[in-house]
Amino acid sequence: MPDSNSHAFDFTTFLADKEAWSAPNELVPYRCRDGSSLGCRHYHPTRIPASTTHLILLHGSSADSRYLASLATHLATEGYHVHTPDLRGHGPTPARRGDIDHPLQLEEDLEDLIRSLDLPADASLWIAGHSAGGGLALRFAASALEHGLAGIPLAGLILLAPYLDHLAPNMRRDSRWAQPRIARMLTCMLLNKLSIHRLDHLEVVTFNIPAEYRDANTTSAYSWRLMTGLNPRHYQRDLETLSRHHVPLLALIGDQDEAFHADRLEECLQPQHPAAHVTILEDVDHLGLATATVTAERIAEWLTRHQTSRLATRAKRSIKSRRGSTSSPIRVLNI
Repeated sequence: MPDSNSHAFDFTTFLADKEAWSAPNELVPYRCRDGSSLGCRHYHPTRIPASTTHLILLHGSSADSRYLASLATHLATEGYHVHTPDLRGHGPTPARRGDIDHPLQLEEDLEDLIRSLDLPADASLWIAGHSAGGGLALRFAASALEHGLAGIPLAGLILLAPYLDHLAPNMRRDSRWAQPRIARMLTCMLLNKLSIHRLDHLEVVTFNIPAEYRDANTTSAYSWRLMTGLNPRHYQRDLETLSRHHVPLLALIGDQDEAFHADRLEECLQPQHPAAHVTILEDVDHLGLATATVTAERIAEWLTRHQTSRLATRAKRSIKSRRGSTSSPIRVLNI
């Protein structure tokens, strides 16, 4: 394992929590539009009365939803519904590990998952993601707003040490986690500009995963189409879209993060989304952010605050509705 000065991830704390994430809730299949099935773990509220707030929590690169079990369980004890899917190309039995059919497929899968939940009319939905999962969360939320996906009750976004772009100001240049295959990337990029996708299946990035963390579920490399489908299209434009629709954004990162400069995350988010709330957690590293109790506490505090605002908003909208106002095709809770 690389030393602490290499900026590769420290798996020490993460592996210490392995007992918690090695026994997560079971994977429940849901049907996707291409006829295949993917798995999602559901953590139901243990507090009464249960909240009508649902969180879809997305895992990071190379991993699957198991390591999110402790965070999801803690949030469920606070009364929230938490759903942690295994992204396509990941998990115990993917059709093709580390690959998808086309770059939009992950977004399609998330939409299919949301519709499979059959959320009640009064539900609110928060999209959350850790690391690369944070990048996908941002990508999906912006896309949902741009395309007006009917019936998606998008309430807000939660980013946990998110990957935004390899040129983003918060990106550490000396991180040894992802090893890009530059020649393949450039080739695929050039061919895609010519509308040629024959080589999109090629592996273009591998991950520096310690042997003690690897198991049958580990995804050690990504194809071009999975990598591009997981990352934001253009994170600044995505943030502008969220800001324009008044979608709340909470971003958390640890001050010991080995992949990103914690003190630069705010300057990545707030120019395009001035209302974005960024919190740096003390003595927390990149992987520890997904298992630390303080992470769940900060998320629960944020959700409680906005749930209160949401109830007030619903009351105002109810009054407007009685006066003949109309609703938007996509339910965005402007709280």
